[in-house]
Amino acid sequence: MANTALSSSHAPLPSAGAPDQNADNLLKALVLAAHLGYHASVTLMVGGTLVTGTIIEGGRYLDHLLDAVALPTDGSAEEVRTALGNFRDAYLQGQVFEAGRLGFIHLEGAKFFLPGAPQPQVADGEGVLWRGRLEQVTGFSVVAC
Repeated sequence: MANTALSSSHAPLPSAGAPDQNADNLLKALVLAAHLGYHASVTLMVGGTLVTGTIIEGGRYLDHLLDAVALPTDGSAEEVRTALGNFRDAYLQGQVFEAGRLGFIHLEGAKFFLPGAPQPQVADGEGVLWRGRLEQVTGFSVVAC
């Protein structure tokens, strides 16, 4: 899958050093690869739940989040959109990487497989946006492309 939402020239590339050294270095490398346009399909083990999806960079995640979020109808929608937009801009400028360290993994098309459930648990058939702490992933597999 080609990177159409963000090129590496838009944001400083974070280092693979993590705030928590419990995060898997290979998984961090796959997250870094997403910033360079390689989007791996993965299955993650997180707290006893399997999460499947495609790794995307944080900027693309925030773009999709801004498009998908249900905004309030009480007149504060512009304030909410501005706040989310400001966070996105800070993220893209490298201000949210905690001194350039990766802490999160972002997936699009995410589906959840709960223990004992015969089908994936998703809001719609296409999957959802998902963000999780790298240090909380206890195992993963990469789907062959």
